[in-house]
Amino acid sequence: MILLKSAQGISIWPRENTNGWSATIKDISGIGEFLSTSILPPPPLNTSPYSYDNDGDLMGASGCCAGVNIYIYNTTYAPKYFDIVDDIIDNGDGSSSGRIRSLSGNAYIMYNLATKEDLSY
Repeated sequence: MILLKSAQGISIWPRENTNGWSATIKDISGIGEFLSTSILPPPPLNTSPYSYDNDGDLMGASGCCAGVNIYIYNTTYAPKYFDIVDDIIDNGDGSSSGRIRSLSGNAYIMYNLATKEDLSY
C-alpha cells in the first residue's frame, strides 16, 4: 500500500472508495503491480478479503480504529488470533494501542498505516 501510494505520487492517503482506492484491497487500482489480486488472508481467516479503511477520521494516542488501516474481519477466528498478532507486532499492548488494533470483541484485526490521512504514521 505504501509502495502504491508512492508510485502514484500522492502524499495524502486517499479515502476509501475514491480515486480508484476501493475498500476491498484487491480492487484498488494499480495494486496488482505490488500484490497478487487474488490474495486472501490465510485460512482460517479467509472468510473476507483484506480491506482498506480511510474515512477521514483521526486517531488519538488511544483508540481503536481511526486513521488509515488495513483490516480483516472474521467473527470466528480473528478473536483467537488477535493476541498472537498483537504480541508479535506490538509486544501485546492490547486492542487500542500500537499498530495492531481491534474492535467488536477482536472480530476485526486492523493494521494502522497512518494516524491520519496526511501522515506516513
